[in-house]
Amino acid sequence: MPKVLPIVAVLAVMLIAGCASAPPEGGGNISENVTPGGGELGGTVSAPTQFNATYLMTIGGTYGSGPNSFQAPVGVAIDPATGKIYVCEEFRVKIYGSDGEYIKTIGSSPGKSNDSFKGPSEVEIAGGKLYVADTENARIQILDLDGNYIATIGGTAGSGNYDFKDPNDVFVDSSGNVYVTDGENNRVQIYDSNQKYVATIGGTAGSGDYSFREVGGVAVDPAGNIYVVDAFNNRIQIFNSNREYVATIGGTTGLGDYEFKSPNNIALDSAGRIFITELTNNRVHVFNPNRTYLGMIGGVSGRGNYEFKAPTGVDVVGNKIYVADRYNNRVQIFQYTVS
Repeated sequence: MPKVLPIVAVLAVMLIAGCASAPPEGGGNISENVTPGGGELGGTVSAPTQFNATYLMTIGGTYGSGPNSFQAPVGVAIDPATGKIYVCEEFRVKIYGSDGEYIKTIGSSPGKSNDSFKGPSEVEIAGGKLYVADTENARIQILDLDGNYIATIGGTAGSGNYDFKDPNDVFVDSSGNVYVTDGENNRVQIYDSNQKYVATIGGTAGSGDYSFREVGGVAVDPAGNIYVVDAFNNRIQIFNSNREYVATIGGTTGLGDYEFKSPNNIALDSAGRIFITELTNNRVHVFNPNRTYLGMIGGVSGRGNYEFKAPTGVDVVGNKIYVADRYNNRVQIFQYTVS
């Protein structure tokens, strides 16, 4: 299982707990009464209750190896300085301009050399570097933004501090610390900016706090709170900067506002809103920073705008959402507002 997607194998926007047609211009509005979450990240606060997502553009859409085609894209990351879009698939990373125009490809064939990948699951851009979760090679590759090799974390399948079994995602916080979700080891491994091991969250398969059943995506907010996609438990576990358990979103399988079916990846916007891709429900689920439900994009399996077939990677920069729509072989880009 090279990535979390295989943990399971419109013009429409999913609104509240049902599905409604999108307005003619695209997008959709969601409005409901919400009860702010408790715990250390919650409290009684006023939360936005309306979410509107408008389709902007698509990159790709056909299966193939050409510049504007993909072979099951699974990860996406945006360079905030230039707007360039990095997309990983099969054994390579493709780079596009902010306008969706193809620029170049990193990696030409599957392998273990410093400039090769095998089944990469996700990409991350931080501090002028490109981090690639090179899943089937059990490592994190660190490159410059043109694809020149810098360093590696891992490279051996195992359970040691520098080993991985299915590293599914990588995130770099504002201090340069590197967080790696180690899927089959059911843990998150943390390294400093020099790639030295710091700590582990989890490591036990289960449904209790600090336990996971296949770790998917990870994200860290400016306060150091760590959000971990616990895929088979259909939930998001949240830990503080001291790696202490704080709260959970979800935990029940379903289509409801606080339910998931195979959550895969996660991103946070600058306001702390939480964006989660769901493979089986074919949607991007959105929550306020206090963990109250805000809205969603999708919910329909299809090839239209606002529809997905196994959405995997997600990134949010400014007010734009970038979604790797795996089995549609494309990246969909949306713009959103909240009120």
